[in-house]
Amino acid sequence: MSRRAGTPAAAIAAGTLVALAVVVVAAPLPVVLGANRLVGYAVAAAGAWFLVGRVGAVDLATGAGVGAGAYLGGVLAALLELPPVLGLLTGTAAGSVVSATNAAIAGRVGRTAGALTSLALGGAVVALLRSWSAAGGVAGFHAVPLLTGSDRGDLAAALLLLGAGALVVTHEAGSRRGARAAVAIASPPLAASLGRRPVVDTAVAGAIAGAVLGLAGALQSFLVGSVAPDAYGLGLSAALALAALLGGRAPLGPLLGALLLWAPSVVWPLAPVVGDGPVLLATGIAGLAVLVLRRGRPLLRPRHPTDGADATADDTDQADPERPPGPSRRVALAVRGARLPGGTVTLRVEPGEVVLLSGPNGAGKSTLLARVAGQLPDDGAIVLGGDAPPAGALARARAGVGRTWQRPPAVDLDDAALVARSTSEDPAGAAAAERWARHVLGDVAGTPAGGQLVRLAARRPAVALLDEPAAALDVDLVGRFVQGLAVAGAAVLVVEHRAEAATFADRVVAIDAGGGT
Repeated sequence: MSRRAGTPAAAIAAGTLVALAVVVVAAPLPVVLGANRLVGYAVAAAGAWFLVGRVGAVDLATGAGVGAGAYLGGVLAALLELPPVLGLLTGTAAGSVVSATNAAIAGRVGRTAGALTSLALGGAVVALLRSWSAAGGVAGFHAVPLLTGSDRGDLAAALLLLGAGALVVTHEAGSRRGARAAVAIASPPLAASLGRRPVVDTAVAGAIAGAVLGLAGALQSFLVGSVAPDAYGLGLSAALALAALLGGRAPLGPLLGALLLWAPSVVWPLAPVVGDGPVLLATGIAGLAVLVLRRGRPLLRPRHPTDGADATADDTDQADPERPPGPSRRVALAVRGARLPGGTVTLRVEPGEVVLLSGPNGAGKSTLLARVAGQLPDDGAIVLGGDAPPAGALARARAGVGRTWQRPPAVDLDDAALVARSTSEDPAGAAAAERWARHVLGDVAGTPAGGQLVRLAARRPAVALLDEPAAALDVDLVGRFVQGLAVAGAAVLVVEHRAEAATFADRVVAIDAGGGT
């Protein structure tokens, strides 16, 4: 969600909050309790949407975040005789810790493995809750003091906390933190190459989402009067994800999704008798049917583009058509006796020079780029500016090394460009470099192959590594881009199979199939 959309989103959220505050003050108690339950589900759905819809994590432990908030915010607060408001805050912290832990693991292992670890973490949390008997419960079932008609002040405070949580999620969805987490989940190596720590970025996003999940769980425990561990398992995680995807990313999307899934169980008189499960099963099937009929499109969609789209549309005609802003310092790249499958490579790339590395498949060209970028050990063969570079992809990126991939990572192009700009020591220079790249690349800047060149330019690298950029782009277009980087002062090393690429290189270094350069 863009900053331009932030004001309308905040106005809608604030207006909704005022309306609900009127309900708390003036409406009959059953209406007040039902409204709080639905708003609680909506805020939990907003937290799930932030992780699943915005960040792109396959998170199967959002229910565990709700459960941690319910138990520590409801049961533990009752055991310690804390006021309900403190219980809500305790639940907020508990949910934040659980989701931050889960998201940090996903930032380390990536989206696919992260889905499996989230399933395991969710199951472990439910098993822990089932074995907890601190308050005298049986098999994890515990009673929690109910909020009643005399607690309207607590209900109003809970509503204010929920509203604050919804506003935070709305804001963070359009912020740099949302973009950083989305890139980290989609491709941890790309995030590191942009100078970010994927584990930290995803943990921050998890903490934000988990806070509202835990808050919603604590509130639900006070409204229902009891907690049971099986209520916070995979079924709840799936329902929250469905509500988030069904409602969409518009300001009132999570509220709409929660209404469609949980309103029947809140208002149906027999729900306390038969339980929420059968009702939720029916509404869940109906919700899935709606998504299928709409081909996955949510019911509400934002009116404005993302931050990244806003920035990328900025004044491309004002970019210097000849050269981007140069790197903050000029650095020569030297490779001294790097052992590759195709032989031992020794080469040097000066600032302002383009060197083309050619050779057959399997010779180790991409492996060399990975060693220079710090994604693989270099065994002391890489020298930057006359010194041994720091180890690791993150440290190399911060030292001025930027790279592209033969197969561009599947990330949102606007998010990645925003992250590239935000990690620069000179954001204005990074934005100017991005405008230059879009000017040079034209329409292909919006493709995966062109988008990663835009990211590379926005980084303003001292050493630019490009892995077969002409595989999906016109050679002349790539040549103008590469020569622009070199004119700005970058040392450019290009791996390319196409013979025409030699036209834009100052030198060609060939790796022989039998070994050597």
